[in-house]
Parts: sequence; structure tokens; C-alpha cells
Amino acid sequence: MSIPTCYDRTVKLLDGALTDPFNISAAVCDSVEEEFLDQVALIVAHCDLEEERYSFREVRDWSSRLASIMQEDGQASGAPVAVCLDNSFEAAIAHLAIMKIGMISVPILASDPDQIVLRKLAITLPTALFVSSRRGLDWQSIPSIRRAYDLEYIDREMIVNGRRTNHISDAAGCHPPPTVRGSVAAFAFTSGTGSFPKAAIQAHQFLLGTLPSVDVALNSPSAGQLLFAPFDWGWLSGLAILFSAWFFRMPFLVLRGLNGDPSALMDQLMRFEVEHAAFVPTTLRILRTTVKSDCKLRLKSMTTGGERVPSELHEWASEIFHIRINEMYGMTECPGVIGTGDNWQAPVGAMGRAIPGHNLCLIDQAGRPVKDGDRGIIGIRKDHPGVFLGYLNEPTLTRSKFSEEWLISGDIAVQDERGFFWYEGRSDEVIVSAGTRVSLHRIEKLASTHSSVALALAVSLPDDITGEKVILFVVPTPGRLESDLVPSVRGLLRANLSPFEIPRHIRVVDDLPKTATGKLSRVEMRNRYVKEAE
Repeated sequence: MSIPTCYDRTVKLLDGALTDPFNISAAVCDSVEEEFLDQVALIVAHCDLEEERYSFREVRDWSSRLASIMQEDGQASGAPVAVCLDNSFEAAIAHLAIMKIGMISVPILASDPDQIVLRKLAITLPTALFVSSRRGLDWQSIPSIRRAYDLEYIDREMIVNGRRTNHISDAAGCHPPPTVRGSVAAFAFTSGTGSFPKAAIQAHQFLLGTLPSVDVALNSPSAGQLLFAPFDWGWLSGLAILFSAWFFRMPFLVLRGLNGDPSALMDQLMRFEVEHAAFVPTTLRILRTTVKSDCKLRLKSMTTGGERVPSELHEWASEIFHIRINEMYGMTECPGVIGTGDNWQAPVGAMGRAIPGHNLCLIDQAGRPVKDGDRGIIGIRKDHPGVFLGYLNEPTLTRSKFSEEWLISGDIAVQDERGFFWYEGRSDEVIVSAGTRVSLHRIEKLASTHSSVALALAVSLPDDITGEKVILFVVPTPGRLESDLVPSVRGLLRANLSPFEIPRHIRVVDDLPKTATGKLSRVEMRNRYVKEAE
């Protein structure tokens, strides 16, 4: 193999990350070596056994062609362009084309309700939007959007807004501007803990901050090894995993039509002989109920993140797949900062150690380091290339996320004498359900806007599948009890929240317990619910 190991390349890039120009599109597709150009970059497979395969050459050439079309349309460097598409070849080349010509990619979940999509568009004010015309999104209501692109790749031809385009064989059809340190690559929405999701500004160098964690999580992978990671590219973290795989010249697998069927998932993973797999803990719990004997799938790595992995899941993975689950911790503001891998075997329950290249410190609210062994907030040295540049149009909120030296994560941990971090919880009222942070406060605040709701209180309870589930309790406004209050509140939540934020159950109650100071008592309500359920 003519390229160095993943880790060696990553360290070399990190050494120059603070000064050297870096463009994500150039790194993951334009600079692909000749020996890899005709190898598979992406497989999109369906449960009916249909599949499409795309080479690195197609990724490079069609992203360049799309970039040149956007330039011909007058799209200007530095302007944002939103992408609201399911994981697909079209979505991948759209993001790369945007970054290739110095525009700013705005990933948006295709599963978001139209109301949330439009609100995200109103926050980021893109000049263009990639979205399927079949969705019928009212994008014309956003004045900044001058052009919408309906993109399809059929029979090795790209169709834009119903018109076939000419193919170009190299990157000469577009004219990328120079990308310097701090050039913005993306406006990435957070999961919305405590309020509506915020748009975090990330530079192209954020990928350099991500690569070491992917190298650790995948146990130093080799080019050509197939990766499956079913994370939506509407999250920047999902997109970063795809781009990391391509940076390492690894093919990536997208599966469709599984409908949550764990047996179908395993069949597809074995069909394609997947070598690296990443799952949210919820998927691992579901697989554990299905896969109970020695499995023919021989993984080189299995990775998860977002919440602790219990010992029984580690034991199951070791017995079935003969492998240890690697765990990763990060956030939209700085992905992949703590983790485990074959290079160091962390105790079960530990988050792991700091990923190479990351300087971490446990700090107090003022940004001062805490004493050894004390609980503190995880702080990330703010000069690291993975640290975000700030929140879009939120200078006060941005300042609150930084101390003099550190990005303040909001996650509380302790660190033992061997350097392993142990998660203690959030500094705000946030839970982790199905690997995703969910704000109880945000759910309560929205439910309380219903005209027939006087009070709302959300609590979390353990769940065998998702780790934690949300139960919402509402007290009706006196004299305004609706017979359909529960479905009415649920409809309000569905129209304004992402699917993963919707409470599992909504209960109408006469009153809510309060503390001695008159505040609603989440603990007492949880205890009351558990006692009544017994």
C-alpha cells in the first residue's frame, strides 16, 4: 500500500493543522490516489437485494460537476447551502460540492418535520437548498433561498431539477477558492438541549480533530475495509464519520428498508462482510435480544457512543463477535475527544482516555482546573482544530461556552489515576435516550404553551432498549379539560420536536409535586409514577 497508516497520516496532518490550508472535499475525494480511484467508496443497499456501488472516481468527478453547476448558477463562496436529504450518493456529493467551492454546508435531518426544517433554514439563511421535490417543502417562504436543487443519480448520469447534466472527468470544471485556517465548512445544528437546536459554526479543520478518534474507534483501520455506521448525515457527526472513512480510503455502507428488523440488519452485515460497525447503544440492546449464538460476522471493530455501555452488552459482544465494544464521547461543538480502543483497554463503565491530540482538563464553572480526583466539567483546550468557532448569531451564548483556555462541555466526570474518565452526568437537565441528548426542560416548555395545559413536567425512567425514556405529565388548565388532550399535546410536540424527543407516554394528572420552595419536584414525580406502576 502506497499510503501511510491512518494514525501516521492523522498525526502528520494535526502537526500542520493550525497553519496549513485544509479543505474537506480536497482531502476526502480530490486527492484520492490513482490506485484507489476505481475502488468502491459507497454502497447503498436495499433489503430486496438491490444495491448501487459508487467509486471514489465518481465521488470526485460528480461532486466537481455539481460544484461547477452551482458556480454557473451564481452561488458564491462563503454563502451557506442547506442539504435536507436521506443518506445517499446524492447527499454525499452535495456536501462535498458545497465545501469544494468554499461555500458552507448546512446539514438538516430529512426526518425533521417541515416546521423544524423551515425554522433551521430561517436561522442559517442559505442561498440554496438540496431537497427532494417530492417532499413539497415550502422553501419559497425563506427569502434568502434563490435556488432549490432536486438531485438524482440514475444510470451513471446526474439529473438536476429534471435535466441531465454533462459529465466531466476531472476537477477542472470548478474553481475552488483557497481554504485558510478558520474557513467555515458547516453550520451544524446541535440536538437542542434546553432550547431549539443551535447552529454551531465549524471550520474545515474540524475533520482533522475527528480523524484521531475514528482511528482509535476502528482500531487503526486499513484502506478497503468496509464500514457500516447508520448515523444520519443530517448530523455533522454522522457526516464526519463518512468523510473520515473516505479520508482513510475505506468504503462506506448505507442500508435501507430494514424497518428496525435486527435479523435483517445482521443478514445484510454478513452479506457484505462488514469489517467495522458503529451502532447507538439502543441498536446493540436490540441485537442482543436477537443474536444469541456465535456469529459468522467477523468484525475488526464495533463502536458506540452517546451513553454508557453496561457490562452485559460488553459480555455479549465478546461472546458473539469475539470483540470488545469501543466507546466514543464527543459533541457537535467538538467531536471525538474521549474514547476506548485496542490501544488501551478501559475498565467497563469508563468513558476512556483523551484521544491523541486532545488536551482535556476537568474544570469548574469558572474554567479553573479542579483538584485531582474531584468531579469537574470536561474542558477541551480551545485551540484544538476540532473545537467549533461559535454559535451562529449567538455571541453571548458562544462566550458562555468558553473560559480563557477551555471549551466547556457541560458534561461532568471524574478522572482516575490511570487517566480514564468516568461520566457523572450533565450540568443541565438533559438525559440520553437512544444515544441522543434530550432536554426535559425543552419538552416541558413546549407542552406548557398548549392552551389547555397549566403545568407540565417531564421525567426520565430506565428503559431496556433506549437506556432512558421520557414520561410527560400535564395538569389541565382549570375549566379547559379536553377529551383529546393527550393526542392534542402529542401533536403539538410532534410538530415542533424531532422524533427522538417525543415522550414515550403522556399522562394527565390533577397536580404535580413541589419542593419546599415551590419548585416542581422531578424526583418525587418519578417516585410517584414508579410506585403506582408496581
